[in-house]
Amino acid sequence: MDITLLVFLILLNGAFAMSEMALTATRKARLQVLVESGDAGAVAAMDLH
Repeated sequence: MDITLLVFLILLNGAFAMSEMALTATRKARLQVLVESGDAGAVAAMDLH
């Protein structure tokens, strides 16, 4: 059970790291274009950025 929890937490950490890298790599100009086109995900990303 301990190894399963450890693997799960490592995978979860990887997902958080990937999402952080994706947010920091996005350009604000590109996000703004997506926001203006009505993309809900871009609106959320712009709020975080």
